[in-house]
Amino acid sequence: MPANSSATTRCGDLQITADEQAMIAVPSGCRVTEEGESVGRSALRDHPDAIAVLLVPSPSDVIPTSREAGWHNEAHLLMSETWKELPARLAALSFQPSEQVAVIARPIEPVRNAFDSVSRSAGPTLWRWLIEITKHESRLRTLQPELGKIWLTSDETEARATDYRLPNLVISPPLKSSAWLFHELSLLRLVDVGGQVNSPADATAVLAGLWLLHGDGDRSHRYSQTIEDEGRRSGNFWHGIMHRQEPDYGNSKYWFRRVGSHPIFPELARRANRLFDAESSASAQSWRMKLGLPSRWDPLAFVDFCEVAAIQGSTPLADLARRLQFLEMQLLLRATFADSHK
Repeated sequence: MPANSSATTRCGDLQITADEQAMIAVPSGCRVTEEGESVGRSALRDHPDAIAVLLVPSPSDVIPTSREAGWHNEAHLLMSETWKELPARLAALSFQPSEQVAVIARPIEPVRNAFDSVSRSAGPTLWRWLIEITKHESRLRTLQPELGKIWLTSDETEARATDYRLPNLVISPPLKSSAWLFHELSLLRLVDVGGQVNSPADATAVLAGLWLLHGDGDRSHRYSQTIEDEGRRSGNFWHGIMHRQEPDYGNSKYWFRRVGSHPIFPELARRANRLFDAESSASAQSWRMKLGLPSRWDPLAFVDFCEVAAIQGSTPLADLARRLQFLEMQLLLRATFADSHK
């Protein structure tokens, strides 16, 4: 443990421990282990270009025995991949961190100013802090422990279940509580976070995806309408998802037919199949077959699945549909960003 003195404060849903070398932020009810803190501090020393280190859980090395365990493993893996494959600011805007994530940041002026700004605002403190500090050009590194190692622990009496801000199957009016997030999205210019854009159509599709991911279908639709059949067809894909959520299922299928085969389908099929492994109901297994899993992904069948799940409301089948949709959207966002820079 560090020898220099430190001070601990609580701000919103965060506990902050700060000394001369680092600010360590963890959600309430969680703690960074001694090994996790040591690894994070070492990473800051070894990478002078990094403004902060994000500690994320390792997917379990035990086969999930429940749908919740399977989903949390998949979500943690998605989060880690997102931070590794997207520029830090884009990653911060696309994925709300879970309650099992910690940040170890340099106690420099931009980081402290970002924290001071966030501490005076309402909302998810860790997420807003990450978004603020990634406005700077310095990098944010992501670290994940090897299987069997633990860098964060949770107090079961305080730890909260997280839905990872899953988009609804049917679009609702944008939440007033998300006004701060929509303001941040409105400031985003893809060239600011990813360097030279080589495909403007796909860059526009990234913006369509971000707005849809956070529940503003109208804004997303305005972007996707400007790039019909342009780029590598990710704009059409986002257009199809928007109409699926509208819901206008026939129109959604029309756009997915225009997408045709998309490069994310094989990975989406493989990872969707993992989520079905924890589902025992005959209905879920029937949909597994209709979707073509595990060998292929049928987007038209997924439109039908979402329609049935949306009608059912709060059921395990609807939860599964929302998680599959989130997986689909996160994989598509990463692929769309990559296309914009090819």
